[in-house]
Amino acid sequence: MITTIAGTYKDPLGKYIANEYVKNRKTINDVYTYVFRQLKCNRLTAKLDTSDDKLSLLLPRMGFEYKYTDEGYYGTPGNPVDAKVYILTNKNAQKWIK
Repeated sequence: MITTIAGTYKDPLGKYIANEYVKNRKTINDVYTYVFRQLKCNRLTAKLDTSDDKLSLLLPRMGFEYKYTDEGYYGTPGNPVDAKVYILTNKNAQKWIK
């Protein structure tokens, strides 16, 4: 199973992830424990608007690895917006999980 976070800093989920409270190790532990132990996912995927610099800097510090840019993922047919795709594997998340 794969869980995906698709959001930007402007939407509620993106704001939550970028919020100061998420930088707290316990909160990160709780989220990763839920995704990887309770849901038994192998991977957590985050897709960010390419203009979202705050999350682009935060996610690698939380164990995510940049994989590729998904062209035209957001926006409309006349105004496409690319998304940066970051992946967190179960293995990389273990240092955050107690």
